[in-house]
Amino acid sequence: MADATALSPLDDGAGCEEQEDEDGSQSTAAAPPRVPGLRAVVEQIDGTRDLERYVLAAGSTAAASAAAAAQGRGAMLRKADVLSHEYGTPARGGGGAASLPRPIFGVDLAEQLQRDEREGPPILVKCARAIEAHAIRTQGLYRISGSSAEVQALRALFDRNYDHVELTRPASGGSSTASAAAETEAGAGAVAGAGPGDLVDGTAGGAGLLCNPHSIAGVLKLYFRELPDPLLTSAAYAGFVDAARIADGAARVVAMHDRVNALPDANYATLRCLMRHLHAVQAHQRHNRMGVSNLGIIFGPTLMGSPPAAADLLNDMTHQCRVVETILENYRLIFEPDE
Repeated sequence: MADATALSPLDDGAGCEEQEDEDGSQSTAAAPPRVPGLRAVVEQIDGTRDLERYVLAAGSTAAASAAAAAQGRGAMLRKADVLSHEYGTPARGGGGAASLPRPIFGVDLAEQLQRDEREGPPILVKCARAIEAHAIRTQGLYRISGSSAEVQALRALFDRNYDHVELTRPASGGSSTASAAAETEAGAGAVAGAGPGDLVDGTAGGAGLLCNPHSIAGVLKLYFRELPDPLLTSAAYAGFVDAARIADGAARVVAMHDRVNALPDANYATLRCLMRHLHAVQAHQRHNRMGVSNLGIIFGPTLMGSPPAAADLLNDMTHQCRVVETILENYRLIFEPDE
């Protein structure tokens, strides 16, 4: 069996070694070339700038190896992949001046509105406008689930750059960069597919939607479900439930109005925008079958979150629904005096 190759020492040695011939005499033979040791490489580095270049080069090599290994994964992206792949952020150790991401899913509401200098979430404005213009008569709106692939593709688009997301098809029939990207990310052309109910117009002559209306409604519900603190806030949870328990209708509305007015500014403005939209949806319940009661069932748990004590879950679900029902039924009394 051949002798094992000895590792090169850290310090530099001669480029040849002595060997003993069969007759016992010593001869000098050229040694195989060796890879420089770590100490030799470090000694060749001249100054801080060279050291930085060496470290960056090592980092770039590691990043390239990781990227090559990642090609074997499936199409579904994990959250860690989204930061580098979806947003186009520079690789670790690499250069470039790519724009930083502005995620909205799972980000504190007040933080994202202050960061983006907005009064309300752009995703709410865009989804509400698209639905009201082209799909407000869609049966089961917000109750029927949309395509999971479409919802996740829309989420990635909104998280990447919500300003570039287009949900409605131009009247001229032109294409949209956002829809093309969503189609690619969903895999197999889910967004552009024209199945039953995909292009639903709530008004005569309106342009169609670029994806199923249930998927648009689904990504909006997902946005509210993933807020770190529910829209009606955990701190105000007990107060809203207490208001919903009031039997007298007029007194319940007054109590609900007080709870709504006590919300933080970002939450109040967002709730007002959402309730304005849902108020428009329930106005078409003859077509979409989504009255106040059905919308309360959908959005009660979504806007209030889980109760503080798990034992109260079943009991509080009724009150969660009544909170949304009361606000919707009395939308003008609760919000319009402040507008």
